[in-house]
Amino acid sequence: MRVLVGSRQGTLSIEDPSGVLSATHMSQLSFWGLFLSQESTIRSFIGPYDADKLLKVVAYLQKDGISVDLNRPGYTGGCFS
Repeated sequence: MRVLVGSRQGTLSIEDPSGVLSATHMSQLSFWGLFLSQESTIRSFIGPYDADKLLKVVAYLQKDGISVDLNRPGYTGGCFS
């Protein structure tokens, strides 16, 4: 199970296609300024891009055993298209 993390046009995006993020994860993302997007059929969180926030989010998810894919080339879904 993994999440997809990337940035585009000043926005940090996290997609959770497999539903691996728990309520605790979602609460932490919200605390860091990443909010559930209503524009995607895949559960995704978006917020302003900040390099420090990106590193913090990746470290947090990996610490909990969640695999993170960063800006996969060729991905055409949701907030990475």
